[in-house]
Amino acid sequence: MFQLMYVADIYGPQGTGPVFIADQLRLEETVVEKIPPGQIEYLLVDSRVSLFVTPVLPQRRDLNVLLTREVPALKLECGRCVLVPFGKGDSGVRAARLGVRLAKGLDLPVVFYHTTWRKPGVESIDGWDHLHDEARKVAQTLRGIACQQNVFFIFDIQIQAPSVFAGIIVASFKRHAAMIVMARGTNILRGSYVSQMAESSPVPLLILADEVTT
Repeated sequence: MFQLMYVADIYGPQGTGPVFIADQLRLEETVVEKIPPGQIEYLLVDSRVSLFVTPVLPQRRDLNVLLTREVPALKLECGRCVLVPFGKGDSGVRAARLGVRLAKGLDLPVVFYHTTWRKPGVESIDGWDHLHDEARKVAQTLRGIACQQNVFFIFDIQIQAPSVFAGIIVASFKRHAAMIVMARGTNILRGSYVSQMAESSPVPLLILADEVTT
């Protein structure tokens, strides 16, 4: 999955979490290299096969980052999951491609989370009945990704959460998420949800590298 993992070399308790978490994600062929946090800004990285595990979000957006904050370890016991939020765009699909593979490697299920507006005149309390057509198409794609990898999954469709950000936070507690996997979207109406989550996520947050456009 990741051939190379860089780990922020930080002295003290804040630095032990990234090292331990990187070890939890390590596969037999994975190389783990400790580096000073600032050095990552100058490294040439192949985001397809590398991950930077750190308690502090770097400036770069062209690499995959697992933001641990002050979390000492991934909680991988029975009942945990990988949480992948999705909307109407492609960011949820991108996050799912990696999130599902991670879940398979960690032997965890995936929860695909979405919050939707209530449709006028629809009294149903089932979130699927209020789902936007574009979000429904995304959900179908996510279902295919999980089925292809043979990973157990469920959908958590909430109706009119206070905000997307708040809904993800609540879902992470309710679903006992081991980590949240997100990608930055291009259709941003109320600020970057990834940036908001990076400031307050209660569990490790994996942020995908931005796609290179030509």
